[in-house]
Amino acid sequence: MKVISLEDRKQFGRVFTPRAIARMLVVWAIRRDQDVLLDPACGDGEFLALHHPSVGVELDSDCVASSHIRAPKASIYHSDFFQWASTTTARFDAAAGNPPFIRYQRFSGKTRLLALDLANKLGVRLSGLASSWAPFLVVTGALLKPGGRMAFVVPAEIGHAPYSIPVIQYLCSHFELVRVVAVRKSIFSDLSEGAWLLLADGYGGAAKRIELAICDDLSECRFDEMAWKPISLTSWEDAGFRLRKFLISDEGLSLYRSICSREGVSRLGDLANTGIGYVSGANDYFHLKPSEVKRYGIPNRFVVPAIRRSRQLPVGSVSTEVVDQWIVSDLPIMLLRLTRAQRLTSGVKSYLNIGIARNVQSRYKCRNRDPRWFPARRYLSYTSSHIRI
Repeated sequence: MKVISLEDRKQFGRVFTPRAIARMLVVWAIRRDQDVLLDPACGDGEFLALHHPSVGVELDSDCVASSHIRAPKASIYHSDFFQWASTTTARFDAAAGNPPFIRYQRFSGKTRLLALDLANKLGVRLSGLASSWAPFLVVTGALLKPGGRMAFVVPAEIGHAPYSIPVIQYLCSHFELVRVVAVRKSIFSDLSEGAWLLLADGYGGAAKRIELAICDDLSECRFDEMAWKPISLTSWEDAGFRLRKFLISDEGLSLYRSICSREGVSRLGDLANTGIGYVSGANDYFHLKPSEVKRYGIPNRFVVPAIRRSRQLPVGSVSTEVVDQWIVSDLPIMLLRLTRAQRLTSGVKSYLNIGIARNVQSRYKCRNRDPRWFPARRYLSYTSSHIRI
């Protein structure tokens, strides 16, 4: 198996699937020995090696070479998948794989334009925030024969990301059966992004519901033994088009709805504006330790204590004592926060020059700021009152 650097993973979405999971998906997707399997991003050939006849498409030349070795009977095309898909006349009985997960910041250029155009021609309008896996699924689905099946590893974002909505709608309008497996234990232990599984059967039909199963550990789960929870498309819509809500038990959901309907009970959204946080564009630069604030001579009015990551949060609430302890521990919690109205001091200007020397202004979320590369004005910070969890 080819060793992949962290930068390659981010740039090209390259994450190889464990063999046991690849086999699980291929066994589900293949019903007959003569079924032709497609892997639209075959990587090192893990899925192709599990079934013949099979066809793979792969952009990376080293991976293509590995695929030929691991699956010598497979037909492997060294090409960009979307370029290949736009010209091929081949149709397949099944598709399985792990499409690259490239976030929209890096999923750019001609490949992105072609991917979104192909999806759009299939009736799927993806937003500018769509990551690469979304058009991969849509375009792959269109390459199936009637009655065909798909089995893919997908990011857990399929359960909540707004851009996943048209993907699921497409699947439900083109397949008789759409199933999603929410996996609690990470499939890829060294990645922060969770992964789920998607199963779609009966291409050419239409599903009236989504079936959801929850699995703690895929190594201990079998598709035929899973408890599938039926979710009508209306229920999914009522839940804000988010599957994550249905990870709660039926009893829990019933209790939640009962509480919400009681007189005198208010939802948080009725009382305050809430957000999931802020995007700095360069966390390693904009978050300083208290000792660095002092060393650079940055006045306190230019920084604010911020909750940088969820694991920073204690159980219960964020209190004055908790924030004081973060400061004593000299954690990088001080967010450099600048506004147009502030008159910059020499200490702040010196630190900004350090950022320029590091080329911070060229990072994606920085070069799209106004002012050009200051942190976003939306931020989550500690205030004098407790922040309840």
